[in-house]
Amino acid sequence: MKKYNTIFLRILCIMLPAIFVSLITIGFSCLFISKHVLLDEVISIAKRNFTQAQKGLLDYNSKIAIAISKISSSNEFKNYILASEPSTLESFNLVMDIGHFRDDYEEYITPESSYYIVSSALGNEGRYYTSNPSKWDTIPNHFFEKYLMKDGKVINQIVYHSQKGLFEESSPYLNNIMVTKPLYNPKDQLIGYIVVIVDEAYMASTYEDYVTDGMTISLITQGGVVLSSSDKSQLYLNKLELFETIDEIDETETSPIKVLKTVDKTIIGLYLPFYDAYLIGEIYPEIVFSSLEYLRDYIILIIFITLILTGNFVFIFSRYITNPLRHLAKHMTFTETHDFKSYILDNKGSEEIQLITEAYNTMLDNINKHVTNLISEQEQRCKAELTALQMQINPHFLYNTLSSIKYLAKQQRIDEVDETIHSLISILQNVIGTADEMTTVRDEIKNLGYFVYINQVRYGDGIKVNYQISEDCKEFMIPKLIIQPFIENSFFHGFAGLDSGTITVYINQYNGVLNIEIIDNGIGMECSDTVMGRKKYHFTGIGINNVDERIKLLYGDDFGIKIQSEVGIGTSILINLPSIQKNETHQT
Repeated sequence: MKKYNTIFLRILCIMLPAIFVSLITIGFSCLFISKHVLLDEVISIAKRNFTQAQKGLLDYNSKIAIAISKISSSNEFKNYILASEPSTLESFNLVMDIGHFRDDYEEYITPESSYYIVSSALGNEGRYYTSNPSKWDTIPNHFFEKYLMKDGKVINQIVYHSQKGLFEESSPYLNNIMVTKPLYNPKDQLIGYIVVIVDEAYMASTYEDYVTDGMTISLITQGGVVLSSSDKSQLYLNKLELFETIDEIDETETSPIKVLKTVDKTIIGLYLPFYDAYLIGEIYPEIVFSSLEYLRDYIILIIFITLILTGNFVFIFSRYITNPLRHLAKHMTFTETHDFKSYILDNKGSEEIQLITEAYNTMLDNINKHVTNLISEQEQRCKAELTALQMQINPHFLYNTLSSIKYLAKQQRIDEVDETIHSLISILQNVIGTADEMTTVRDEIKNLGYFVYINQVRYGDGIKVNYQISEDCKEFMIPKLIIQPFIENSFFHGFAGLDSGTITVYINQYNGVLNIEIIDNGIGMECSDTVMGRKKYHFTGIGINNVDERIKLLYGDDFGIKIQSEVGIGTSILINLPSIQKNETHQT
């Protein structure tokens, strides 16, 4: 075959002109829309980040509010600031009381990176207490009038302030945020105020992880003062115009975050009512995307390769080239439909396709043989397990019945021995007289009557057995001796030490499920005794697992036995089986 006549060269010669024309078109389109798309993505991420930052700021505000509330309700601080010229001993006791209060509520009254000042309403002329770990604070003159009053009235709420230089001589923090709240006595008389000094750097840490290149995040109060900012040069500046600009924008129905796009930047704002401030982000697109400028040509190349080669080439020409493969794929559906007989009869295509086809047909042959062997082995195993379980059940029943007859014979109760043997013969004729492993509900109850008679002869008729069976259930098919072990257990264990009792057998069906419930009012058992979610129900010679496994082998894991019991109340056993009419068959 000539090298220049290869499929690769033919496709290449056809695709190169189309690639060139498409690259020019897509390239200019990408240059036009890339900034808009990327900016929208940055805004979307920033909005999600603002929601996360809001949670952090809300959590911190909650801690501050709790601290102020605890201090406001403290008699220790009120007694301290209201004390009038106390003696040395009185002062010592007042300080000790505050110390005990702090020890008890330290985790509540001292949020991270903060300390507090509790002062009388007289400012630095009165008494005050500070938890400052560095040094004793000096309260500035007219502090109360400037920060806790507005238009001559006391602001009775938590308010955030920021003032450059305030408390800088005593505060251990580089930049401070003040949180103020008036302090009243029980008669609503103003007696002082509380100031919480917060480290601005800690508050900024709640949102600094969301700051990217070309973006600044600030917390601006209603008065326009910058409380906190990722750009520390903006702290304490007044940006009232920026606050009012973002505040005038209406919120959308889907998000409380406001977005304003201007010529040189994009502004994102989220109002935080607990701070009475806006969390504002300023995004400068030129800086954000400056690092991506050199990647634009690579983005165009990637788009070109992805769209052109995988789109046009695969879509247009792969049909002709891959027809033999597509034909092969149509037959290889056994992984979804489990049809292992979909052989490929027409073996066409290249040599490689022919080899794959032959291997596929050979594989189907091997799978069919293997599946047939597995099904046969599984059926034989299930039959063997079922037979083994039945061999455990039948000898168990016969052993206990013969024990009853032996007991009657020793008592020389000949008539009852005769009737008991008759009952045993009737049961054995039904159980082992035929090869059928199934019986009707009617016949099972009839044989159950023989068994009950045998036990009543031995133990007396103090234990009554009642039957409540729906008429539409009497011809349903159930495994032989599926109820008898539980009746036997009630006789032997359920009424141990009792002279009388009642066993009731309920049988009904609902939505294709046959429900058999055996209830006794015997001594019951501990509900805490469970093994793999199943009560430890001690049968005479046979465990519940044998009966339960027998049902599951016949009908699957959706059916089986459930037991409920309470000491002194009794025991309830529920057997769930499929509703199978007499002339129907069931496959597990």
